[in-house]
Amino acid sequence: MKRALTVILITTLLGMIGLLVYIVASRKRMKNSPNSTCWELGTGRGYPDEFVLNGNGQASVKYSEVPGYADKSGRITLGISNHEQQEVTYSVIFKINGTEINIIYDGKIIDRLDNIKLKQNEKWERELGFAPLNIAEDQKVQIFLYKDTDVQPSNTLYFWMKYSH
Repeated sequence: MKRALTVILITTLLGMIGLLVYIVASRKRMKNSPNSTCWELGTGRGYPDEFVLNGNGQASVKYSEVPGYADKSGRITLGISNHEQQEVTYSVIFKINGTEINIIYDGKIIDRLDNIKLKQNEKWERELGFAPLNIAEDQKVQIFLYKDTDVQPSNTLYFWMKYSH
């Protein structure tokens, strides 16, 4: 009886040690696994939450944080962080309701933002603008992040915008 109890105790102890080694090794692998992250932030004015239209089309954009502030295009801050264990080149595409739209970056209107090169652990944050192509209620704005020459996006962000007349 005493011998059987000792064998059970030793077997349990060895199993617990094996489980502890497995957990520590798994956490280390997860911590070092390559990935890219991206995020969108409102600007100092908050998020563009309402596009106000007049009879000729878009008139202004209202922001959530600053009542009364208006701009001609919606603006957000986009951030990208590289944890891929190597240098990566990123591209960004905006879509509204599935249709690709132009991006306003550095005072220029472009169809996509290319050649964002980031080294390991490097971070990029910039203010980007956009404007809808047509008048419609509740449009979904999507931001797609692509790595290098990948065909599928590595990250997708989205938010909704509304209109008033």
